[in-house]
Amino acid sequence: ITGIEWANDNKITTIGSNAFMNNTITDGIITVPEGVTEIGSYAFANNAGTGFQNVTEVHLPASFTSGTVYCFGNNESENAKITIYGSTDAAKSYAKQYKFIYIDKNNYESGTIAGTSISYIYSEGILTLSGTGAMPDFDSVNAVPWGDHLGDIEQINLPDGITSIGAYAFMGTKIENIAIPSSVTKIGAYAFANVTALKELVVLPSVSEIGTDAFSGTNCKIYITNSALTGSY
Repeated sequence: ITGIEWANDNKITTIGSNAFMNNTITDGIITVPEGVTEIGSYAFANNAGTGFQNVTEVHLPASFTSGTVYCFGNNESENAKITIYGSTDAAKSYAKQYKFIYIDKNNYESGTIAGTSISYIYSEGILTLSGTGAMPDFDSVNAVPWGDHLGDIEQINLPDGITSIGAYAFMGTKIENIAIPSSVTKIGAYAFANVTALKELVVLPSVSEIGTDAFSGTNCKIYITNSALTGSY
């Protein structure tokens, strides 16, 4: 099975456990039809045909009320790579409980960073970036594309393939933790400045450059694993 077409009659109310497991949904997008209230365990798991997870985007209907941790992925680390689009408290609670990325499809902002292939979506305190390449340094927080939301951001999702975090990019956010991909080689000046809720940050050996005051105003533990990096940041 490479794709699923649903009858538009709202007669399907439950998608059973293992119903579409181990198939090859080629575009990685699942749209659950209106009328479905419950989705069983592993209903769409292992949808790549080769034993790994290919689902990246799920659209839940307003009728949805419950699902399990393993509906679309095999574990919570896979869930963290899947974006749930919903419009109800039930969808939001489900995504939060099982560590999915959540987008309120009726209330979000999206855009791209000029001159790059990097795009972003902001919704409900979550900032999700996608694409590859270098994020430019911004002149100030006012130049950051999602700058109007910096004080409200509680979660940031960065893609593998992004190679730098621009100056001021996440200054003053409310994040408590963040996973920096191994593709990142540079963290710009003031990138995480005044992120007072941040508990700890691991800077991987791939990072060879850290800008001025990148972590100023934080009270967290910062683990810099590249021994060539010295000084105060």
